[in-house]
Formats: sequence, C-alpha cells, structure tokens
Amino acid sequence: MGHKQAGYNGEARLPVCVPVRPGTRHNCLLAITLIKVNLTTMFTAMNTDTVESRDARMREIIELVREDFPNVQYKVIVLQVGPSAKAAIEGRIYGPEPEVLREISSDIEAIFQKEKTMDSVRLSWSNKVPFVEPVFLEEQARRIGVTRDAVHTAFLLNNEGETVGLYREGSDLIPIVMRNDLNQRYDIDNLASLNVWSQEQGKYISMADVISNVDVSLDNPILKRRNRVRMLAVYA
Repeated sequence: MGHKQAGYNGEARLPVCVPVRPGTRHNCLLAITLIKVNLTTMFTAMNTDTVESRDARMREIIELVREDFPNVQYKVIVLQVGPSAKAAIEGRIYGPEPEVLREISSDIEAIFQKEKTMDSVRLSWSNKVPFVEPVFLEEQARRIGVTRDAVHTAFLLNNEGETVGLYREGSDLIPIVMRNDLNQRYDIDNLASLNVWSQEQGKYISMADVISNVDVSLDNPILKRRNRVRMLAVYA
C-alpha cells in the first residue's frame, strides 16, 4: 500500500493520511497536506476495476473525511472531460456592499452547516485575511527625499522580494529575486527599523522617519463579480 503526496510550497507541513480499504487495482492513501500559512491544493487520482467499486471507494473516503477531518475542504468526484462544477450546491448573493454580502453568507453557511448531508462549506471569497497598511508621512518624506516607490521597494525586499533580473536556462526564463533572509522576512513588529533609499541624499535612512505607525485590519482577499455585479457564492 502506497500513497502520493501533494505538492509542497516550501513552508512547514503536516501530512495527514486517510487509509482506504484494499480492493482496488491500485491500493493507495488519500493524502491531505496542511501548510502552516494556508491550505495547499491537493489532487489524488484512484483507479478501480468497476463502477461499483469506484462508487464504494468514493463513499468510504467521504465518510472518513467527514468523521475524522470535518474542517477540511474537499471534493470527491469522478474524473471527467472539461471543467467540473465548483460544488454540488451553490448559493449566490449579489450586491454592491461586501460587508452586507458577508453577513448574508453567514446565515447561509449556518443553514448549510446544520444539514448533516452537507460538508466542505466554503465561500468563493475565502476568509478575511490581515491587511497591513503603514501610515506614510507625505510631507516629512518629501523633505528627506523618500518616495512611495522607495518605501514599496523596501517592503518588497523584506517580504516577497523584488525581481531584479532574469536568468535564462535553455528556453526557460527564471526570475532573479532579491530579498532578505528567511528569518528576517514578514516581521511586522520591526517595520520601522527597515532601511529605505533616499534618492536626494544618496543613502539609506530609517523607515521610522517616513512612517508613523502600522494599521492592521481584516480585509477580503478576493472580490468576485458575475455579469459585472459583485457576487459572493457559498459552496457545499
């Protein structure tokens, strides 16, 4: 009995394997990989000899995940040609105000959660994520020759990194990214200690001279539209 694990994005992971009863042509495990930052996408294919054994394996996987991993978002389907539906049930909410759509979606989620035959309830906008917004001191930065672009570049180097060039390997173009060491990235508490380039003075100065504080709030990572109208879907 063997298993095939999902792709790994470089962060620490916790593999969770759900055993599947033998009896298929290829005995395997359903492997779910959990990432510290967020859930990664995983795809596992299973071959069976008959339609009956296929349906039995699908029911068994669903029952195991429902019982042991109720918070995992999953979908067990038969492979088909072309795109598949997002979910078996989809409730769509239309309107201009994101917060109102969120409130209505909470009521729909509660209804879906109460139904025992429904699981993997999720939103098309996903959950809200922390949004970090440094307060930029416009006048003070202008006096010492620091622009918004310079502050943006400093934050890039301290987080995802800035692309400074391309490396060609055969027919592939690999981006060259400049950024801080891993243990120095994503440090929100010490943003004021970063260095930012002053074009006018020709040297680096402290970020504390151009930002006053850092506001942290929750915001929508995704805002989707349908027919040019904001639409939030609840899947199950």
